[in-house]
Amino acid sequence: MASLIKLLARKHFYPNLVKSGIPKVIANFSQNNFLILNYHGVIDKVDFNYSINHMDSEQFEHQIKFLSKNFNILPQEEFLFNYLNDKPSKKNRFS
Repeated sequence: MASLIKLLARKHFYPNLVKSGIPKVIANFSQNNFLILNYHGVIDKVDFNYSINHMDSEQFEHQIKFLSKNFNILPQEEFLFNYLNDKPSKKNRFS
């Protein structure tokens, strides 16, 4: 049952949430606008017998294209340097 819920969330809920503009409103109220993502794994085809935490490569590619188009993506080292040295980040393009 959990695998079905995750599949529905990935395919329908989250894409519609982004289209609604709610994340944009939330980002505008954030002072830092940092978002850290962690992917558990990417596989060719979703197999919930393997893991319910992995996503298929097509969804992953779609997400990365969206993020690259709408956000300023930093390598971990650059983010940590900026954060520890209180350097302001470049404003993301989503807000």
